[in-house]
Amino acid sequence: MGTRTEDVRLAYKTWKQVQEYLNYDQTVIIPVGANEQHGPSCPVVTDTLLAEHLALEVGRRQGVLVGPTLPIGDSLIHLGFPGTIAFRPSTLMSVIKDYVTSLHKAGFRRFFVVNGHGDNKPPLQSAFSELGEELSEIRYFVHDFWDFPNFREILNDEFGDPNGGHADACDASLLMAIDPSLVNESLLTSEFPKVRYWISRDLVDDLYTKSGVIGSDQRLASKEVGKKLLEEAIQCYSQLLMELMEVKEPALS
Repeated sequence: MGTRTEDVRLAYKTWKQVQEYLNYDQTVIIPVGANEQHGPSCPVVTDTLLAEHLALEVGRRQGVLVGPTLPIGDSLIHLGFPGTIAFRPSTLMSVIKDYVTSLHKAGFRRFFVVNGHGDNKPPLQSAFSELGEELSEIRYFVHDFWDFPNFREILNDEFGDPNGGHADACDASLLMAIDPSLVNESLLTSEFPKVRYWISRDLVDDLYTKSGVIGSDQRLASKEVGKKLLEEAIQCYSQLLMELMEVKEPALS
């Protein structure tokens, strides 16, 4: 593993420094976020900030390089809200494939994707499925932070919901823990969709959300819960990363 106290951002290294790193480790962490509405209380950069914060903290603790954050994801359903910028799933697949192929050419073989937006996961997994056929010797994880069992348990205990929603109390709490100034607490709200099935974007306002919050009571958010959630996500990601790096550790609970 690398030196834990150094800057782990790949983009701030020289090519010589990256080459030296590859002499002892071929692992890279890739944060993937989104630029989409998060209700009236949280910024459109929420998913990107969360993915990047988690990736950098895991990278620092484990001494693993962190690649540049992909700040745009599959946010097509949110395009009715000003400020949202979206990739089509096919575009996101092409972008991550070019990203990973470039790093693979340099010598990276283990790719650890910290995903901050749920709709990104299918195209990311599909892209890696293709990369697994096209590239040699690669190992990878694509994981959403809210899918760790212990993380879900905290959500259930604190908010009465193990799954959360969009622009939910989980997101707001995490942002509060990172930087309270990012959340306008006076505008936290609650809204739940009228239907459970997927819909086209023209029906979002009528059936899913007018505020941008989907399936959550944001007003339950707190900085204290956010700190607990952050630490749980960082620990779980760290354990998963060590598995990818073939360090023998106990299985995740």
